[in-house]
Amino acid sequence: MARAWSADLFEKAKKEDKFVLLDLQAVWCHWCHVMEDTTYQDPKVIGLIGKKYIPVRVDQDANPDLSLRYEGLGVAGHCGVCPDGSEIVKRRGFIEPQNMQSLLQAIINDPTPGPSITKEPRRPSAANAFLTDDQKKILEEEHFGIYDFEYGGWGSVYKLIDPDNMELALQRAQAGNKDEEKMARQTLDQALNLLDREWGGFYQYSDQRNWKSPHFEKIASIKSFAIHF
Repeated sequence: MARAWSADLFEKAKKEDKFVLLDLQAVWCHWCHVMEDTTYQDPKVIGLIGKKYIPVRVDQDANPDLSLRYEGLGVAGHCGVCPDGSEIVKRRGFIEPQNMQSLLQAIINDPTPGPSITKEPRRPSAANAFLTDDQKKILEEEHFGIYDFEYGGWGSVYKLIDPDNMELALQRAQAGNKDEEKMARQTLDQALNLLDREWGGFYQYSDQRNWKSPHFEKIASIKSFAIHF
């Protein structure tokens, strides 16, 4: 039975000589539910966790501090942590039962931090509220560099309405930029594939480049800016 994150968590881990298994979830995450129904029901996984781990489940939406701390893991993120708070391994996404068995046993056998644990880059405070010319140049190159001119949208795997890039494209289109107008129209036309015409609502993204494989989640914030555009 997973417990909640608390101040005495690592004190308990030290006392019981166990690792902390942090599971970051969201109630709207499809693969989180799949993992709960499969991986965490596997007898060997249950046995390994009960023997040497304190399982902790965190709702990312309800715990923005932890969500920000582990933002690189995304939703359905997993982190193995020593009793002293040092991290051993980070994994994101769905993990099949057999792979989870191997991961849990590997941590027990050798709690040395693996290659997924890297030094976090320092995040200096901004000197001012305005972008430098170099920063503007980088963003400009990314705006066009990651645009999919064949299928529309920014990115080549998952497809969704990127609000920042879309807003920029629309602003420039209103100012008369025909190329940006074409990009915005193409993306919005393709994004209609994310509408659930039977049950209503707007899917978060397509897991295929052609926009025709809507994923399972429908999130209020996604729907709100989709309606805005």
